[in-house]
Amino acid sequence: MVEKSLPWDDIDIGDAATYAPYSAGDWNEMYGDLFQMYEDLGIVLRSGNGLNPTLTVDDSPCVIDTGAAMVMGQYYKNDAPVSIVIPRPITNPRYDRIVLRREWATKLTRLVRSAGVEGAGVPPDLTTTIDVRWELPIATIIVPVAGAMTLVDDRTYRMFPEVTERQGGDPDNWDYPGDGTTWYKPRVVKMVCGFALLALDPANSFGVQTVMFNNVFSNDPLVLITLRAALGNDNNCVVYVYDVQPDRFSWGFENIDPASDVDFRWIHWMAIGEA
Repeated sequence: MVEKSLPWDDIDIGDAATYAPYSAGDWNEMYGDLFQMYEDLGIVLRSGNGLNPTLTVDDSPCVIDTGAAMVMGQYYKNDAPVSIVIPRPITNPRYDRIVLRREWATKLTRLVRSAGVEGAGVPPDLTTTIDVRWELPIATIIVPVAGAMTLVDDRTYRMFPEVTERQGGDPDNWDYPGDGTTWYKPRVVKMVCGFALLALDPANSFGVQTVMFNNVFSNDPLVLITLRAALGNDNNCVVYVYDVQPDRFSWGFENIDPASDVDFRWIHWMAIGEA
């Protein structure tokens, strides 16, 4: 096969004659190609209630609301809440996961509980093996022997930030330090952002911090950073970014007036680049 196109509403000519009627493999191949950069970010935004997980008044069951997702190229939809029983541990607390699991052997994608080990202090690892099992995280539930359970929302969403053009000096490296005058058409773009609270100290007028990205970029991203002072405060600080890499960046600050400026500053940052 050199070229292929689908779907077509015929079975007699062209690619329709060659490939129609279409199999599950054809659709999985297409969806997998379309969404392969985001196989672990699968909740479809604004579909139903986003598979929102909640604990009932008595903690168990955990209820996952309506919604849709893509799980390694496969579409999943749930149009009624799903309840999953969370049993109590016997002697030590346990960390369970609620996952959306795709099983190739059973040909099912379903919401299930992935049980942790008592006393381990961490939830079980996600399985992400193509053609065997792929798990999309929904929630982590901390289950004590007695008392209230705690739910941590693990959902991430399938969203594609739209960046139509980028000016720079390198087709891949968004942090290229040279003269950036060329316009590029970005491919698959992702965006992450964060916040830090900076407490100024008269004994320490300089400082640095490193931010590690949870999802690594393919090349050095563009990192923007801002500093905001409390209302009425003079802005005696300088903040800057350095050492930008696909998996991290560092930022530093200088307090120009450390003797008198001992207030807080709010640091906001955003990284944009190729997924």
